[in-house]
Amino acid sequence: MNFPAILCLSNDEPLSIRGVPVRDRVAFMGRNAGAMVGFGVGLALLSLLPCLLLLAIPAGVAGATRLIATLERAEGRRLEGKSEGV
Repeated sequence: MNFPAILCLSNDEPLSIRGVPVRDRVAFMGRNAGAMVGFGVGLALLSLLPCLLLLAIPAGVAGATRLIATLERAEGRRLEGKSEGV
């Protein structure tokens, strides 16, 4: 996985799982660009260490979920996707 891919994908997972449209995801990441880039750079640097990539990816998904929840709480709203019947 290359550096730009980690920057983009590390923070996209929690929002895409909820079904948030791409336009809303990009807008959210744009509003919180500093936090998103900081988290992605940290995760990318961690993944450069041998064998830590196996831990960095699951920890990155969990960390991104927590980051998204914290940023949503700070903005005072929750991003939701289309709810489909289960």
